[in-house]
Amino acid sequence: MSEPDEVPAPAETPEPHGASKLPKASSTAVVIRESDRMRTGIDAAVFEVETGTLTLLTYGQFVVDEQIKIRLKNVVQRFEKETRGLVRKVTANEAGATTLSVELLSRLSALEVSLVKMGIASSEEGSTSKWV
Repeated sequence: MSEPDEVPAPAETPEPHGASKLPKASSTAVVIRESDRMRTGIDAAVFEVETGTLTLLTYGQFVVDEQIKIRLKNVVQRFEKETRGLVRKVTANEAGATTLSVELLSRLSALEVSLVKMGIASSEEGSTSKWV
């Protein structure tokens, strides 16, 4: 009998810069700078959400008072929302990531906040979101 042929591994699709280092969760965000003419966006993870503020983890370089557009998405809840905000605080860490505190220009409703919160990764070590 002959041995079965080996199946080649599927080709990996390239991920955006830093996307593989973000915590895995069903709630995600894409940050688009107003100065970015291509409007490609930078992937971000949602850490905290309130009606008027967001805390995001990303691998881009931002400055205080920079105006950004944010596309929030929770794939499990089939929720998408696009909003605008101002960067109010930028904190860099040793791993090269940046934590952004964003003041939203239009407030999120209580339902929108709860839909985003459902998909945020837990703060416990090695855990994912409640729905992943």
